[in-house]
Amino acid sequence: QDLPMCARPVGAGLHALVSHPSLLLVSQAVGVGKPDPAIFALFFERLRRLEPGVAPAELLFVDDKPANVEAARSLGWRGLVFSSKTAPAGGFAAECAALGLVLPGSAPAGVAGEAAGEAAGGGSAEGGQVPAAAAELLTSS
Repeated sequence: QDLPMCARPVGAGLHALVSHPSLLLVSQAVGVGKPDPAIFALFFERLRRLEPGVAPAELLFVDDKPANVEAARSLGWRGLVFSSKTAPAGGFAAECAALGLVLPGSAPAGVAGEAAGEAAGGGSAEGGQVPAAAAELLTSS
């Protein structure tokens, strides 16, 4: 459906990016936005309904604005300031590897492919694996 941007529903097209519809947070719709810690708390509350055992330290928030990353960190999340506009090719994977994280579908040097598969399937945060319920916080800027 080709609607002009102003006629599209808030968050249109973003649902394909999240694993569950309740995890799509659009600041206009929820009345709060980054860097207010309340939007991170709301996301975590919704995530806990789907993944009751998830802990804040298992979540990674990535943004190009340091204030937004600091807000997530203030609630116990991991945070990474990153901009794809200025990073070299492979920069994101390198930054995650520096944090000890294994991205789904990849494995850092010396890590067996099985570990990467576990990460994609929701392995624990122990050993630096990214849980399946990775942070999917999307808000309008």
